[in-house]
Amino acid sequence: MKQRLKQTNNVMGELQKNVTNLFVIAMVGFFPLFYRNNYIDITDAKLSFFYICAGGLLVFTIVFAGGGWIKNSSKMIGGGTSYRII
Repeated sequence: MKQRLKQTNNVMGELQKNVTNLFVIAMVGFFPLFYRNNYIDITDAKLSFFYICAGGLLVFTIVFAGGGWIKNSSKMIGGGTSYRII
């Protein structure tokens, strides 16, 4: 049972790591190259790009952390024991 619980937590942790990796790739790889309207409003364009990326990171982190917390809570409420009927 503990191994299954660790595996569930590991999946949520891996998803969080993947989302964070995508955020870093977007900020390091695409953010410096992003502009609109021939550099006239570059500050507004960069700010909106950052808000969208940071908001997406925040939303996905809350979703995956909440999913992991709910899984852990349901396992603890259920007592953590499972019975098999033979």
